[in-house]
Amino acid sequence: MEFRKTQDDPKSPMIIAQVPRGALIQKGGDEDGFHVLNVVTMRELSGEEEDMLADEKQDVMAKLYGVVSSCIVALSDGKDVVVDDLRKIRQLCNAHPSGFLMSDMLTLLFRLREVTVGDEYRQAVTCPACEDDEGRKFSWTHIGSLTDLEVVPASGNLEETSREFTTSRGNIIKWTMLTAVRHIESTKKKTKKDKATTTLMLRVESINGEKATLEILKKMSFRERTEIRKQFDDEGGIDTMVPVVCRNCGHEFTVGLEIAAQDFFFPSDG
Repeated sequence: MEFRKTQDDPKSPMIIAQVPRGALIQKGGDEDGFHVLNVVTMRELSGEEEDMLADEKQDVMAKLYGVVSSCIVALSDGKDVVVDDLRKIRQLCNAHPSGFLMSDMLTLLFRLREVTVGDEYRQAVTCPACEDDEGRKFSWTHIGSLTDLEVVPASGNLEETSREFTTSRGNIIKWTMLTAVRHIESTKKKTKKDKATTTLMLRVESINGEKATLEILKKMSFRERTEIRKQFDDEGGIDTMVPVVCRNCGHEFTVGLEIAAQDFFFPSDG
């Protein structure tokens, strides 16, 4: 999947990015279906978004999505459909189930960081394999490029917000792609009990035609629950796991980039 930068005005850099699915907008006239707006133009962060990030009362994911939404200036299907009315863009961002998926939001978050701060990132890394004579792990600052992150497009018919499949035990599962808005609403509830099942409930609509409930999902076998989660790969995403080679012992391993870290938008020099 490609994305490209545009910086016609050096004082106002922007980035154009393609996301895994994008927002859906109803076709007009006699046409049925939706336009898939998966090409997004974003500006860099301003002081307004920095104040949003500094708001300690807001949930972290809610802040990040708010910042992403605020910086979008245009949506397109990559052809002839363009939405550049900011009010309409905000409505599309906050719609469910036709709004941006979580996979879209995470992709845009990295692209926003790129156009605002630069594509180079630094992250403290500790090797899990080597240690010195006193048992201390070897640590250093890893430097990488955000342009190396792979974006996987959503699969199937992108106009479909719901999918169906049959498990290995014959249960028919209907599930809905997870929008960023729905995910953020769930994080505000701060549910600690039955967390794995509650997470499944965010997507699973029905089982054999009956509305899914926590009780039904809790009694479902682990095998089937794993099969359900595998279906969510259809949403695509951005691979934030990056390969690292230890400078001390040469051990190869992977680390995940931390989007909620303080220095994601405010990188240090160390």
